[in-house]
Order: sequence, then structure tokens, then C-alpha cells
Amino acid sequence: MDNSLPEIDMERYRRFLDTGMKTGDVKSHWERTKKTTFTLFNVLIDGDLKELVAVLKHFPDYIPLVCEHFRYSYNYSETPADPFAASTLLWMGEEYQTNRFARNVLVKLPLRFQNAGEIREYLDAMEASKEELHPIIRFHICHKVRNWMDREGLHKLQRIALDKKLASLEPEEDIDLRSPDKDDGAEIPYLA
Repeated sequence: MDNSLPEIDMERYRRFLDTGMKTGDVKSHWERTKKTTFTLFNVLIDGDLKELVAVLKHFPDYIPLVCEHFRYSYNYSETPADPFAASTLLWMGEEYQTNRFARNVLVKLPLRFQNAGEIREYLDAMEASKEELHPIIRFHICHKVRNWMDREGLHKLQRIALDKKLASLEPEEDIDLRSPDKDDGAEIPYLA
């Protein structure tokens, strides 16, 4: 799996972004940001997140805006996120991270598997670069694979082999994304 960011010409983004903005209160970003900037970030969020992360690395003052956008929006395109780009976004936004923000990033990571061999290949790719994966992403992958294994009723030997791979990928700390944020009145249940 390719976990590198795309090479992009940042000059084509500069005209959409107010480069004079400084990191600070998120509210000031919402009040002062141009409509074209919101549109640009909507388009980037609808993609696989690689281009979004590349833009945020060059324009870090927009990290609070993007994190806030993810926090309150969860209707995205069908384009799934790259797990490594999603991890980078979670690390970039740790200062602004809420459970809702993290859950909404995970909405972009639907994991669908057809068989145990497909899961094994995916877990091998994730395990090979697990240091690059945010613990929340690793938790999500393990959670989804375990749900699939329970639903499919795998043979015990298949389950043992996959459980070993999951154990090496699983984060050390316990992650609870179900606890509501203070403004989480419209609770989105964690993806079962």
C-alpha cells in the first residue's frame, strides 16, 4: 500500500487560501474564511485525504478549520480515505481533537472484506507500517476486522491466524470513542 503524499503544486491552492491567517481561535477562522476556501476544503475532504494532508502541511493555519469541519460534518463522498493520510490528519489535529472529530474521520474509512485472505493481505500491509498509523486508526481496523470475523463465523484456525495479526496491530491504550463531547447532542453512534 502506498502511504506517500502526492506531489502537488501548492501555487494552485494559494489563490483560494488567505495566507495571512494565523493559527488561533477556531471561531475567527470560520468568521474570516472565504467561501472559496470552504469549497476547496470540502472538495479535499471528499477525496482520499492525501491531498488534504499535503495542503495542510504547507498551510498549517487551516488545521483548526479542517478539524472543526470534520467535527460537524459527516456526509462525505463515497471515496474512502487512505488510512495513512487519515492518521496524519489525526496527528495534525490532536490539539483540536474531539471524539466526534475522530469518529467522523473514521466514517471515511469503511473497511469491507470478502474473505479471510483479503483481510490477511490488508493486515500485512498495515502491520508493515504500523508506526505510521495513528492509534485510533489501528483501533478502528482491529474493531472492524473482529466484527467481520464474528459475523462470518470463521474456522478456528483462520481466526487464530487473524487474531495474531490483530494483536500485533492493536494499540496499547484503550480507546473509547463513544463518550460524548460537550456539544455532542446529535450523537453519531460509533460504527458497529
